[in-house]
Amino acid sequence: MALNFQTDVLPVIQVEEVDAIHARMLAVIQQLNPDLDTQLGSPAYDATRPVANEYQDIQRMIVDAVSAAIPSLSHGVYLDEHAKDVGLTRKPGDYATGIVTLEATTDLTIPAGTLLWTEDDKRFTTTEEAVITMPEVQEDPDNPAPGTAVVTIRATAVGRDHNVSPYTIRSIERAYQNLVTVRHESTMAGGVDEESDIELKGRLFARQQNQSGAGNPDNYKGWALEINGIKAANVFRAMPSPGSVTIAIASQDGVPDAGLVDAVQAHIDAKANVLANNVIVPATALPIDIGGTLTLTPDTLLADVQAAYEASVVSYLESLYYTGEPVRYSALYQLLLNTTGVLDASDFLVNGAAANILAEGTDIAVLGTVTFT
Repeated sequence: MALNFQTDVLPVIQVEEVDAIHARMLAVIQQLNPDLDTQLGSPAYDATRPVANEYQDIQRMIVDAVSAAIPSLSHGVYLDEHAKDVGLTRKPGDYATGIVTLEATTDLTIPAGTLLWTEDDKRFTTTEEAVITMPEVQEDPDNPAPGTAVVTIRATAVGRDHNVSPYTIRSIERAYQNLVTVRHESTMAGGVDEESDIELKGRLFARQQNQSGAGNPDNYKGWALEINGIKAANVFRAMPSPGSVTIAIASQDGVPDAGLVDAVQAHIDAKANVLANNVIVPATALPIDIGGTLTLTPDTLLADVQAAYEASVVSYLESLYYTGEPVRYSALYQLLLNTTGVLDASDFLVNGAAANILAEGTDIAVLGTVTFT
């Protein structure tokens, strides 16, 4: 590992392999005493090997310390401190929430904080006590209808990956597994990823380069990006009329909901010139439809290939939000060829053509339909 820069003052700082460090130590010992045994298992070898390990650890700490001190190389809590110097904080992400229905064939009280989870171990807890009471009137006593309670649940970790689809939360903690059935019939929503180091660095460098705070386009963009869940913003001066500023915003999921639009509107109204007419609008989705004929490796399922490809396309399209860069046909094709299980592809089309697509104005490119045969 080495730092990826070099100056006249600060040369490349590298973490060496333990074997290389140890070999130099043994070479010095042999220079001082050529007759001393330094082979593997000798007292000299065994005594110096731990020192070589410690020296490597010191090198690693030096590299980490220097990296932490340089914003472009910094990470984690160290990067957070650089951001604080210019008045920024990392956007913390948010927890997905939703409701489930709990059923039981006996009166039962389930406390708040009860754990539920999906098959792939996305975990949620109830936010309130659930009181299940059996119906007093039973049409068929031999086959009683269960009592139910609708309860709000919240993810145990922040992130979009907890915005799970209906019918995926099925398990409840052991104490209730033989008593309670979980019915999950609506999508969990509101989960937002914590701001990544790359995203925070982008805001940090933009703030350092634009300190005016006078309400120029970069200010408006920076203000919009301060809101949790906003991934990109595009600023239009004198739109819809002179004295107006329109800011189109994109969320981590693409088109933001009304609540997120309102949050950005309130935040910018509090920051911007009171004389300006500030208008926040949600991004407009420009669907990207993809199709083609695939040649797959043996035993590869088309559904698995398509799911993996769609995930990579979504990440690629998100990276283009309001950058001015087109959706490149060649990039989408290369992503497909890089997907595990794909040998070749033919008749590959994007929105019916073999051409780039440019999202303009308030548009952002989002994944539409993917049709592979």
